Amino acid sequence: MVTPAPAIAQAIYEAVGVRLNDSPITKQQIVAALKAQRDKKG
Repeated sequence: MVTPAPAIAQAIYEAVGVRLNDSPITKQQIVAALKAQRDKKG
């Protein structure tokens, strides 16, 4: 049985390039992950 959560997480990863593993996924988590990714790149 496939649930929607993994599909949504994969869609977010493909759209913005950050992997989110916690559920539920919130916009605050996405923004924090994007900021962390930006900070790693310098």
